[in-house]
Order: sequence, then structure tokens, then C-alpha cells
Amino acid sequence: MQYTHPYSPEFVAGHLSRTYDWDAEQVFRERTEPRMESVIDSTIRADIGGNEQRITSRDIRWRGVQFSQLLLPVWMLTVTFQQKPFQVAINGVTGEVQGRRPWSWVKITLAVIAVLIVICVIYWLYGSSGGS
Repeated sequence: MQYTHPYSPEFVAGHLSRTYDWDAEQVFRERTEPRMESVIDSTIRADIGGNEQRITSRDIRWRGVQFSQLLLPVWMLTVTFQQKPFQVAINGVTGEVQGRRPWSWVKITLAVIAVLIVICVIYWLYGSSGGS
């Protein structure tokens, strides 16, 4: 958070940008709150210890909740391979790539066969003459 700056339109000048898809409070209620409650339940169970825990009640109160929305650089790419779309997201800060990659089983099979041929040739050249 130390490298964040207040929003300025110059940050996105010349780039495609989108408005927020979700309202901050909606995200908190539908996504963040259930995740935090799951962590709280796990923490309660770990604190109780033992093989079996029974939580009969818990009282979670959210106080002083503040929302900050960040504009982060993410590049989205959709590639069609064999009539199937594959979507990829690239983090503009770290370069981390998220998504499923298409696998070409023909190329994988050919690569395995090529490796086996190389192993056989190496064995034929060095393995068969080494025993005599």
C-alpha cells in the first residue's frame, strides 16, 4: 500500500479501462465476509483443539469497515485454440500469468516420441559399445 497514489485520469490516458464491476459493499458482503468468517471458524476450531469441535454459536461484529478501491494494471487476453476460448490475466506489476493453457496432445506426443528416439540413439551409440 506504500506505493499507492490517489486516482488521476492521467494514469489511464491512452489505455482501455473499465469502471467497477462490483460495488465495494457488495464485494464485502458476498465475497470478503464469507472468506473472513471461514478463517474465523478455522481459528476457533484450532484454538479449541482436539479431534472434534462443535461451535454452537459465534458473534461476529464488523466495526469500522472501510473500503478502498484500487486501480491495478491487469492485461486480459483471450486465445481461441481448437474452437475453445482460453482466457489469461497478466498482472501488470509482477508479470504473473493466471489462466488455463491449451494443450496440444499431438505436440506432446511428438515431443515424447522425439525424446525416446534421442534416448535410443544415445543408448545405441554409447550403451551397446560400452559392454564389449
